[in-house]
Parts: sequence; C-alpha cells; structure tokens
Amino acid sequence: MKVSDITTSDLADYLKIDQSEAPNLQVFLDSAKAYIKSYTGLDDEAVDSHPDLVPVIYVLVVDAYDNREYTVKNGNVNKVVQSTLNMYSTNLL
Repeated sequence: MKVSDITTSDLADYLKIDQSEAPNLQVFLDSAKAYIKSYTGLDDEAVDSHPDLVPVIYVLVVDAYDNREYTVKNGNVNKVVQSTLNMYSTNLL
C-alpha cells in the first residue's frame, strides 16, 4: 500500500467508527500527508515510495481524531500540533 492509496473509508475502518461519525477524516488525512511532506521535505512521489510511511499516516490521523484539542491530559501539549507550528514559525528566538 502507498500513502496515496489511503482513503477515509480505510481510516474509519481502522478507527472502528462509521465514516459519518467523523466527517473531518479527509481533513485529518490531508493534514497528516502535509505534515509528513513538510517534516521530511519529500514530494508526493517520494512519500509513495516509502511504504513504512503508511502507518505514520494512521498514527497521525488517530492522534488527530482522539486528541481534538491542543492541550491534553495533565497540561501536556499535543506534540504533533506543537511540531507542526514549529516548522512554520518565523519568530523563533
């Protein structure tokens, strides 16, 4: 399987939910792909050439679905959100 083969239906099956319960799955999927490309610098073709990135998509989507808030338990910041914002920060000291 390639990253480009992953569908929202696949993700709903993995999450064990009905797809209608999570209309944002496409947003989460697109965000996970963008995160991987931004983090690695790979383009779509290169991402597809690494099948080991498929589980990363699933992990990122599950995290986005399960932790739909910036701050999670005990004041710990959502690391995916934090690292995504860090990639685009232009005002770092």
